[in-house]
Amino acid sequence: MVKNIFVLFSLVLVSSAFAAEQKVTPKIEAAALFKNGFIIVRQSIDIPAAGSYRWENVPGMIHGTFFIDTDLNIAVRTAHRKVPAEKSVRLVLQTSEGQKTYTGKLIASAAKTTPETKQETGPAENKPAKSPSLWSLELEDQRVIDFSPNDIVSLNALNVDTEQTVPKSIMTFNVTEKNGKAAGTIKMLYLVKGNATWAPSYRINLRDGKTATVEQTAVIRNEWMQLTDTEISLVSGFPHIGMENTHSLLNPLQKIEMFFRQLAGVDTNSPVGSPISQMISNSVMTNNKDESRFDTVEVAAGEGPDVFYNSIGKQTLDVGETLYTATGAADAEYKRIMLCDISKWLLTNYQNRNNQHYKPAEMPPVFDAVTFDNPLPFPMTTAPVLISEQNRFLGQDKTGWVSPKQQAQVMITKVLSMAVEYEEKVAEIKDPRTRTVQDRLEDRQYQTYAVTDTIELTNKRNEPVTLHLDAVLIHSRDEANLKCSIPPKKQSAMAEWTYRSYLNAGVSDEATLNTCTEFRWEIPLKAGEKKSITVSAERWRWLSTQIRKEKPVMSVK
Repeated sequence: MVKNIFVLFSLVLVSSAFAAEQKVTPKIEAAALFKNGFIIVRQSIDIPAAGSYRWENVPGMIHGTFFIDTDLNIAVRTAHRKVPAEKSVRLVLQTSEGQKTYTGKLIASAAKTTPETKQETGPAENKPAKSPSLWSLELEDQRVIDFSPNDIVSLNALNVDTEQTVPKSIMTFNVTEKNGKAAGTIKMLYLVKGNATWAPSYRINLRDGKTATVEQTAVIRNEWMQLTDTEISLVSGFPHIGMENTHSLLNPLQKIEMFFRQLAGVDTNSPVGSPISQMISNSVMTNNKDESRFDTVEVAAGEGPDVFYNSIGKQTLDVGETLYTATGAADAEYKRIMLCDISKWLLTNYQNRNNQHYKPAEMPPVFDAVTFDNPLPFPMTTAPVLISEQNRFLGQDKTGWVSPKQQAQVMITKVLSMAVEYEEKVAEIKDPRTRTVQDRLEDRQYQTYAVTDTIELTNKRNEPVTLHLDAVLIHSRDEANLKCSIPPKKQSAMAEWTYRSYLNAGVSDEATLNTCTEFRWEIPLKAGEKKSITVSAERWRWLSTQIRKEKPVMSVK
């Protein structure tokens, strides 16, 4: 049986020449993974002598991202053609989990041995004994397994007697001698959309009431291709990839018609592309000068793009395998605060609240939170955060982008011993002002109202606390009537596009006639103490709309 296996093994390793090309498999030296599935790949091929070399299963690179670095004199071509099928075997092995069937290519002779082990019985010196020799099998997904001939249940050769061919996308390198040199290395760099990504998680461990350990871990999932001794970097940032939906013409399956459609931003369901994509397409095809839409601003010396590479060293990952690893940890001083943010849900429900005649008092939640400066040498990105105290679980939150040395704020748990009650009253004033806003089709009538926000605070704890309170008020652009009973620690106007997104500007022009002010208080409260904050101003409110009959005009009275 063993003799027949060795004969079969030698048959499988025999391959005929195909158009004088030598098949090569580039080594993936490095892969930089973005969280959205983009991968920056660095591969290399060692060239022993002049000749023609064939790389099969060429990936679909993104247009304009493929570059070669070499001192050799080479000509590179791609094509989609038939190449010899791999000489493969179907192998049934006896494993600890039972019999398993594998299909692949035998890639090594019986020269490899396992580590030597000591004999159970023997001479007093207990000399090591040779273990059975191993063979290697390269599977269809590029994984490599080792096995002993003693574990073989059955072995059948596939595609040995006939020269079968299969269609594949290939890249050929024709290397010729130059200045007496024809041996060397071809290095390739390109960007692909691959099925490999990483997802970070953070743990904030509060240690001694003052210091916390901030730890980042990552889960790396590889559904792309076999990675063997590959340097893997985890990339944080949002790089601008102008041709992310355009496949390179180097991809043999890319067609010229589809290439132009992708340049124009046309998908399979749309006859036209986006305006920006169409502009790019036109400039590419007509050599138009690129007129910048932005003013040039000089970047200060030492500053760089917000793209961070965090190398986790050389890793081996099979297809379908997931790696969990710690990627960084550092200590930081932290502060525990009590936080109540009225702003978000107030703005989100503004239209419904503003149109109600009766609005009962509401009780927004209060959270125990922790603030600290990011001590890691790379940014914290959008990811879950687990908070523990001396390794006891306290809560979980989500963080956004926090650059190194910038402040992060993470909510821990809901506070039950602090009550915040919020109420807003909108009432008519004695002599309200009116305003008519005209557009092409209608007249919109507005009137000023008095707005009063009241926030009641109650500390139910047996100890003093400081409450960090965030709130907003939508009011007219005349800030003369804006009054606060307790001056805030910070007061600033909200960006117009932010609060306009909360208001139903399609129905009214309240977002244009009004503005929005954000407030932040830090209110000290003694044990059992109650405090009240009032904020008042005027606000324009929409009353009615009338369809215009005369010639359309645009004006404001």
